[in-house]
Amino acid sequence: ASAAAIQNLAACQFDGSVQVRTNVRIEKGLPILVELLGLQDDKVVCAVTTALRNLALDPRNLELIGKYALKDLIEKLPKMDQQQRSPNISDSTIGAVLGILFEAVRSSVALTKNLHEVGGTERLRKLAKSYPAYGMRVCKYATQVLYMMWQHKDLHDLFKRSGLKEVDFYSGHTGGKHSARGDTATLSRPISSQGAERPARLRSETLDDSAESAQGRYGAMGSTAS
Repeated sequence: ASAAAIQNLAACQFDGSVQVRTNVRIEKGLPILVELLGLQDDKVVCAVTTALRNLALDPRNLELIGKYALKDLIEKLPKMDQQQRSPNISDSTIGAVLGILFEAVRSSVALTKNLHEVGGTERLRKLAKSYPAYGMRVCKYATQVLYMMWQHKDLHDLFKRSGLKEVDFYSGHTGGKHSARGDTATLSRPISSQGAERPARLRSETLDDSAESAQGRYGAMGSTAS
């Protein structure tokens, strides 16, 4: 299957896109896409992460992606002690990852908790303050995800036990909580490969849909539950 094709077909709110998001799950496409996150080719990984971001608009897909792909997605973000950005991960890929994380955080306390516990909060804070090593847009997106994390009041004690305060979730290149609040609509939109404001240079990368090894590791993602 082509990740770029899935990306575009799943990028709308029309009935056809809704059905595509369901069919990819039913046909066990999610575990194959998640397995491809481990490739070193950023063009392919960018197409895959963007496809997953659009598929995550389906609540069941989001649940499965959050359960099985969260660590792989967070690995695309910079570590706290990282001095230089990875040359193999583009801003477009990071932007798609942040779109998935935003969808997970705003939809689920449990996924937000998991994101924090696997080190996602620290990586987001690092990225939010990493301009100009990273583009202004992805730094702003990281700030938006952090802002949304703090909205889960049930997790404030967890965050505080980690030594974090409210200001830690409002810091970043955009410079404040009001800016973050006003820009969250950008991350909540599906991503198409067309348009200057969306990840560009995505081509229809033909991906091997015979990745049987993915079924072993992520077989549960092939659930047909709706």
